[in-house]
Amino acid sequence: MDIARIEAAAKRLAGHARRTPLLSSPFLDEIAGRRILVKAECLQHTGSFKFRGAWSAISALDPELRQ
Repeated sequence: MDIARIEAAAKRLAGHARRTPLLSSPFLDEIAGRRILVKAECLQHTGSFKFRGAWSAISALDPELRQ
């Protein structure tokens, strides 16, 4: 994995994946002794990170193969 592949995947996802927020939790902060942010991917189309990976993989396929 390199930054070029990550950037290419991000471009393919633009406009398709929901931008999900980072949420804080005072409870987790206290346990960790520092601020913890949790990515709320439960708000994604499928309720998980799986949408991002699936869309990235499918959209990277050759259009003929994807068809």
